[in-house]
Amino acid sequence: MRVLFSFTGGSGHFLPTAPFARVLRERGHEIMYACQEGMVPTVVSAGWAAVASGGNTLRDPRARRPLAAVDRAAEESAIRRSFAGKIARERTDRLLKLAGTWRPDLIVRDEVDFAGAVAAEVLGLRHAAVVVVAAGGFLRADFVEEPLAALRSEHGLDRSCNCGVLFHSRRANSVLDFCRGSHPRASAKLLEGSADLS
Repeated sequence: MRVLFSFTGGSGHFLPTAPFARVLRERGHEIMYACQEGMVPTVVSAGWAAVASGGNTLRDPRARRPLAAVDRAAEESAIRRSFAGKIARERTDRLLKLAGTWRPDLIVRDEVDFAGAVAAEVLGLRHAAVVVVAAGGFLRADFVEEPLAALRSEHGLDRSCNCGVLFHSRRANSVLDFCRGSHPRASAKLLEGSADLS
C-alpha cells in the first residue's frame, strides 16, 4: 500500500505523524511525505521521502520576536484564513497533482491539513487525521465551515461538510491521537483497511 503523509505546518505538525509512518513502513508499506518546502530537508534528514506541496507557514528562525500574548480569537482567525483558506487552497491543487503521479492508496494528514482531507475526497481515497493540537478542543467546525465549503465546491464536491469527521470527534476511527491512546501499532491495522476511515 502507498501512504501519503501530509502536514501543513512545521515540526510540531510533522513529528506526531512519524510514529504512524514508521509502523506502516515496518509493515512493508511505501511512505511519502508532502509538506511545505522549508520542511522538506527536515523530513528527508529524518529518513523519509518528501516532496514540497506549498503552504509556507515557517518564519525565519533567526528572527527574534517578543512573546505574544495568548489570543484565542487571533489563533482561530489564522486557522480560518490560512489553514482552512489560502493554505488549503494552494495545497489541495498540489496534492492532487502529486497523487496523479504517485498514486497513494491512503492519505494520513495532520488535523489542520484540510487540503489532505479535500484531496482524499476528490480522489475517492480513505484518509485519517493525526492530532497535533494536544490540548484538544481548539479546532471548531463553525469557524472553518465557510472556507472549506468554498474549497470543496471548487473541486466538484458537495459544499456541505461533516467537519466533525475532519477533526472534532476524537473517538472517530479517522482520528489518531497519542494523547488519547491511539497506539501506532494498533492504528496500523485501521490504516491498512480493517476499518473504514473515510
